[in-house]
Amino acid sequence: MQIFKLKYLEAFLSRNELSLDQCLGRVRTWEAKARRFYVDLIDLSSDEFAELMLVDAIFVLELMIRHQFFEYVDNCDRIYRKPRMIEDVFHDVLLIENQIPFFVLEGLYDLVDNSSKGTLKFFVELTHEFFKASVKINEFGADRAPVPGVNHGVKHFVDFIRCYYLPTEDEKHEYGHRFYEIPPSVTALEDAGVKFATTSTRSLLDIQFNRGCLKIPNFRVDDWTETVFRNLIALEQCHDDHQVKYISELMFLMGCMIKTSKDVDLLIEHEIISSMLGSNVDVSTLFNHIGQGVGLGQPYYYFSLCKKLNAYCKTPWHRWKPILQCDYFNTPWKVVSTIAAIVLLVLTLVQTICSILSL
Repeated sequence: MQIFKLKYLEAFLSRNELSLDQCLGRVRTWEAKARRFYVDLIDLSSDEFAELMLVDAIFVLELMIRHQFFEYVDNCDRIYRKPRMIEDVFHDVLLIENQIPFFVLEGLYDLVDNSSKGTLKFFVELTHEFFKASVKINEFGADRAPVPGVNHGVKHFVDFIRCYYLPTEDEKHEYGHRFYEIPPSVTALEDAGVKFATTSTRSLLDIQFNRGCLKIPNFRVDDWTETVFRNLIALEQCHDDHQVKYISELMFLMGCMIKTSKDVDLLIEHEIISSMLGSNVDVSTLFNHIGQGVGLGQPYYYFSLCKKLNAYCKTPWHRWKPILQCDYFNTPWKVVSTIAAIVLLVLTLVQTICSILSL
């Protein structure tokens, strides 16, 4: 991989008519700030740190540029020309332990000649284009995206992606409780008469329960789902416990509701989950594992939702109603026969009472 990195560095410098010393000088000015981005002490000299940061950052930057402008990919490119190699590299770019400070990448992108950027004048725009297909951030509204050209405060790529999943101020709801409740499974909810529906909201976090109907945004599960959400969760686990850990709490909630493949079957039937995985067992296994052992924030974002679901399932009438509908009112003939039986029962009761009174 080091050979590929050096080739990308050489191509980047040559195409933009930049010298190695010029770029190293730029990176050295960021050294103190960049070191603070890492928890562990980096035991490298100033020169070694600058060289490492430059090579890795230019590699990622050139990877993104070639993804957007395929004319820069030559026939000897072993990443884009070798089958599935780009998927492996993309996976590594998403890992939380491999993150490069966003401001470093952004600063180096500023060195690129504007004529080579096309319409992507800002690095946040290039980043959006790079991730939009695999991470599906293109499905979210522009109001979630980091704003180009301002101090957007994004730390790195995982933080950038998380910005798209966060609710807007209008979508945030009251949660205000420091504890959490375990919601029933999807199968248990259906047995209790809960109806399911998908919603057109652009936030995966916007799950609502009103009048017996649980509305969940469509969730596409594919080969990238586990990688993306595990790293988003890993980022949130570094947050203060008094912050809302939106993604961690969403995955915990989904893991509680999806226990078996039958739960997945029901969600697919209601077009809430779209699965690209091999089987529904794989989907249930993913949700069972991904939220295990995660620390939840205080307050818990879905406390009110879980409390409503549990209360609904504990109401006897809500459990009897679907049974009555299934056994006695699911066809017109059953409705007629049930009504006739009730009428006959009432008439028999009236006749019995009249007979007793006449004695």
